[in-house]
Amino acid sequence: GYSMLLAALGQDAESADSFNRLILLQIIVDAGAAVLVFLIAAQLFAFPVAVIGGMLVALSPHLAFYSLWTSPDTLAVVPLLAAVYLIARSAGRPRLPTMIAAGALIGASCWLRANALLLAPFLAMSIAPLIEPGKRLRYAAALVGATAVVISPVTLRNWLAYERFVPLSLGAGITMVEGIAEYDSEGRFGMPA
Repeated sequence: GYSMLLAALGQDAESADSFNRLILLQIIVDAGAAVLVFLIAAQLFAFPVAVIGGMLVALSPHLAFYSLWTSPDTLAVVPLLAAVYLIARSAGRPRLPTMIAAGALIGASCWLRANALLLAPFLAMSIAPLIEPGKRLRYAAALVGATAVVISPVTLRNWLAYERFVPLSLGAGITMVEGIAEYDSEGRFGMPA
């Protein structure tokens, strides 16, 4: 997803203008993250708590630094925050389209970074107590199903290209293997360091 975004922005390694467009986009998206944190907190807590939460995100040096780092890490957060906002907003009276939209946003985040792949099932289990008993399974399935539908083009491409079931990427698996190899001084697992 990030490479598609770079192509859409006309990213060119030698052009400062295209680099500046990417950085500006990331700054705007990260500013939106502060607003979304405020909106989520306003749904769940008192207004002063929401203001404090939004301000902490807006003034965080760590988050400001990473908004200038050219990677999909910060861009992947905003769809997740939007999904949580939709779920928090509909906690009192959930609707099926809201759950589908939240699942699609989680899937969109996974196109940028695969880290949130298991977030949809976790959120589905977390929201179950908030939904009346007759509708729990349908709403949970809508959330998880929408996520699966959005990531399915990548999974299908991986199946066709590599003849293996790889939902999104090998990134997390490679990191795990590298970590095992680095700390396995006795060579019990046979992974090259």
